Amino acid sequence: MIHVHRYKKPAAGEVYKFCPCGKRKKVVQLREQRRAMKRKAEALWREFAHTRDGSGCQIKKHYPELNLHHTDQMQVDHFFPRADKNLYFDPSNSTVLCSACNYLKSNGSPQSVQILMAVKEIVFRREGEKKFYEMCDVNNRRQPNRDWDREYYLEEIIKNLQIRISDLGEKI
Repeated sequence: MIHVHRYKKPAAGEVYKFCPCGKRKKVVQLREQRRAMKRKAEALWREFAHTRDGSGCQIKKHYPELNLHHTDQMQVDHFFPRADKNLYFDPSNSTVLCSACNYLKSNGSPQSVQILMAVKEIVFRREGEKKFYEMCDVNNRRQPNRDWDREYYLEEIIKNLQIRISDLGEKI
């Protein structure tokens, strides 16, 4: 007869969890480490966008004819939704907007269509047709990112963002 180990949930602070047969398994707490890595990757993603786009709202810079009340608070916007984890940390999916434009982009107001089209055009011009449509394909496939919570994936994202930021800094 085959025995399937049924480990009991460890109490707070315990290093091992145990099966009634006596077998033990080490508990590894990586959740906080992964969260810290995601926060670092997102901070680098934002830094890249601010370095590339400079200060100021990109809509105000590229479309001054739009009659909008811009704010001084800058935010980095995901053109493709944050729910698509395959594009979440992609620097091509980032655009610096003022908080008013970022809010109006998705609130359903008549201006939201104008802002959405303006951001689309900004991303399209900046990244080029090929890259833009590659991102569209990734977004439309809606495949899960199975590596989202993996340390090696987050380490690679952080490393690539650091390299791209340093390359961008050398160009400026």
